[in-house]
Amino acid sequence: MGLIQLLEHSDRARGTLAYNVYWRGRLIESVREENLIVDNMKTMMSHLVAGDTTNRTITKIGFGSDGTSPIASNTTLTDLYARTIGAASYPTSSSVQFAWELQSTEANGLSIREFALLSANNGMFARRTRATAIVKTSDISLTGTWGISF
Repeated sequence: MGLIQLLEHSDRARGTLAYNVYWRGRLIESVREENLIVDNMKTMMSHLVAGDTTNRTITKIGFGSDGTSPIASNTTLTDLYARTIGAASYPTSSSVQFAWELQSTEANGLSIREFALLSANNGMFARRTRATAIVKTSDISLTGTWGISF
């Protein structure tokens, strides 16, 4: 599926956030949930179709502290901690998956209640919240994937 077709089908875009939470290297929680693709995704896709890739590609995952339910107009996370994501893979011709991790040395002191896929300039593509906070300490690490399908 080409970029123009992806843009035409952007209202059908779906995302899935899957992650594991570890305490001192031992798995304590495993989560797999749908997420909200936010309105800014259409702006990002429009620029990509036109060849304007500067700061438009997804390069980061963000963690924040606001557990308010996601809405399509969301653009930022509260108390943002962002880190570079791993390489993208393409499970199907109309999907992409990003691998990510949050190491025990990162974001300590943050009560994580929200996640986002972000571009290089922190433009939000997708957001997911959780009901209870992950109180991030040096004992806690996370690994996960974030998939987008069109």
